[in-house]
Amino acid sequence: MNNLQFKYFIILMLLCTSPSLFAQAITESGTIIAVFYLEDRILVAAESRQVIDGTPIAANSDNRACKIVRLGDHAFFAASGLVSLHGEAQIVKKAFRDVPSGDITKIAEQWANLKIRLYKEIASHDPEKIKPSDQVITGVFGTNAHGRPESYVVFISLTLKPDSENPGRPTFVFAQKPSGPFYFENKQYFLAYGSDDKELLHEFSDHKIQRAQEAFDETFKGTRRDISVDEQHVVAVEATMKYAVRFGDPDRVGLPIDILDLPKSGSSVWRRIKPECDACNQHQTR
Repeated sequence: MNNLQFKYFIILMLLCTSPSLFAQAITESGTIIAVFYLEDRILVAAESRQVIDGTPIAANSDNRACKIVRLGDHAFFAASGLVSLHGEAQIVKKAFRDVPSGDITKIAEQWANLKIRLYKEIASHDPEKIKPSDQVITGVFGTNAHGRPESYVVFISLTLKPDSENPGRPTFVFAQKPSGPFYFENKQYFLAYGSDDKELLHEFSDHKIQRAQEAFDETFKGTRRDISVDEQHVVAVEATMKYAVRFGDPDRVGLPIDILDLPKSGSSVWRRIKPECDACNQHQTR
């Protein structure tokens, strides 16, 4: 993609998703993204809150963020950080289309390249929109293409490089750092990304303190005994995420919880999904 084509893509995306080209091009997503690793599947879960400029947006839309994107039948994407308002799915789907081989590491790299170019475009118009951080955004990718469900992570960072010729206008230096693969290793475990509230996931799963033990007991006491093992896992993941929302910062995390199931073989399946996210994910990615 040449520079002209990229600028056309960015301008089209922003015009289609925001009434103001740069003022609302990006949104801060407090976000808890968690990837739960089981022997025969991955369950990726996300809560629904999104905020703009550090403050909750209108009550009728602040819990509608679709933070998990289904990429074809055998891959997924989720993001935490400075995401594109209503447009993150379009960016990652473009990266998905740009890599016909379906190689998830190359898709992740292409997504990071597109994000960095977008950040630079925005920073050139409104440098206050993007702050230095070692994790401006975290992209989580999953696939079962290698005979096992596994995930990869890409962290995009930003540092400011002083400009001797223009002290008041430092150079924005973005970098991407990939990590993975991560997969089941003879035990159930999870990795969480996003706001500090993610530590509450560990609090619930360890259930050592009283409130966690009470919530843990309450969850499984009320669970039907005739549901499948797969559904039991989904209930456990949902309960873990709900606990983090319940005791987390209400301006950063919120219900409902979306959960995508990526099995060892076969197609991914939504286990929990908001109606508006279901509609968004109906669009073909290839």
